[in-house]
Amino acid sequence: MIKYIFLLIIFFHMPIASAQEILWDRVMGASVGKLTAAQKIRATEALRTIHNYYGCSRMVADCLKTDPKCETARRLAGFIVRLAAFDRSVTEIKAAVLERSRSVHPLKTHKIAIQKDHCLGDPAVAKVNVVVFGDVLCPFCAQIIPMLHRLVKSRGVGFSICFKHFPTTVHEQLGVQASEAMVAAALQGKGWEFLLAAYPLRREMSDKKIIELARTLKLDLVRLEKDRISRAVRRVVASDKREGLALGIAGTPQVYVNGKEFFGRKDEVELADRLDEELMLKNGGK
Repeated sequence: MIKYIFLLIIFFHMPIASAQEILWDRVMGASVGKLTAAQKIRATEALRTIHNYYGCSRMVADCLKTDPKCETARRLAGFIVRLAAFDRSVTEIKAAVLERSRSVHPLKTHKIAIQKDHCLGDPAVAKVNVVVFGDVLCPFCAQIIPMLHRLVKSRGVGFSICFKHFPTTVHEQLGVQASEAMVAAALQGKGWEFLLAAYPLRREMSDKKIIELARTLKLDLVRLEKDRISRAVRRVVASDKREGLALGIAGTPQVYVNGKEFFGRKDEVELADRLDEELMLKNGGK
């Protein structure tokens, strides 16, 4: 009887002991010290029961102990801790990890046509190329695309980002006109400048506002007016939209990293982590 009680005591104290066994100092991209006791126990359970998806082929917690050079495990551990900090259940964390693994190591990558004048950086030499399908008038794009642009720009020559037009039916013809204006601005070397300046004005966008914006950017207005109604410019927008539909895109923004569709949460921390993980892979890391 005494032995049975002793075993029960050990069993019910296991979660706390497990939390102490994790090598928290090897977790990347998360502040473990900010977790509550309950969150830390939940993170511990996830770390001990989720399989690492690349490099070390063990549970994440085991990889932290046995293979400290496995960056995938350390990044995945950080991802798990971040989710635990949002009070996600272990089941929810496992589902999110599955989405993350699909983003990083998909069964299929997509070859996406690129207009170089719609790119920041050179996708031909960049190790990590981001392609984002967006709508010039989309409120979610207005939050996420400038942030992505900043993340890529801050990382330098190893990265590039290219914009693809996917005007949605929500904004009807005005969205198409705004996209055509961006293509025309890109022909003058200021496509991204136009896009980033247009997002804060999207609620008041009109044909008149497009001209005012072009004037602010010191574009050749005569050329812009001619180009944006040209067949070539309209063909770019229509072609991008068809390509997006063929990829199964239903809403914007939709992000691809080296042709791999991004399925995760589109906030700054997760997108930055995705870019850095892709660079690690391109550099031969694990």
